[in-house]
This record gives sequence, structure tokens and C-alpha cells, in this order.
Amino acid sequence: DPNQFIHSINSKSYFSKFTYGRTWFLNKPFLSGRKPYPGLPEDLVLIQGLKGQTLAIFPSQKAIYLRLANDPQNSRFDREKHLTMFYNRFLK
Repeated sequence: DPNQFIHSINSKSYFSKFTYGRTWFLNKPFLSGRKPYPGLPEDLVLIQGLKGQTLAIFPSQKAIYLRLANDPQNSRFDREKHLTMFYNRFLK
């Protein structure tokens, strides 16, 4: 059941830079109250892969974003900017 899966990964754990749920990155607030991706929905869940690869699930919008990539090691890919542009253009 997809809804049960999304619910199970939304149980958060805190690490230094992100909140996690079953090894997925969550857009849940840190203990400080700040979200990793402030301009995106709180129910966003992500897998962030090597060299810019990204899988983002927007459950409330029933949408998936997939970026297959092989960016150079020192590239300046801005995942937050890219996801925010996608969200504002197609989902908002």
C-alpha cells in the first residue's frame, strides 16, 4: 500500500544536516524549527544520489520528480533550487 509506505518513512530521525525516515531524506523541521527545503511541502520525501541523482516524492500533489544525472564531481548543482522551480512550475 503506497499510503502505508509513505506513512512509515515519515517517522523522522535527526542527523546533522537532514531529517531521515528509513534512509529517506524528509522535509520535516529540525529541532530548531527550520526545514531543509523551506519553499517545498513538508510531506516531501527524497532520495539524493551520487552526482546529482534525485528522486523526490510529493505525496500531497501525487507527483514524482526524477533526475538521472552524472554531474562532474565539483559541479554546483543546486537541488533545492531545481526542486523549487519544478514545484512552482508544475505542482503549485
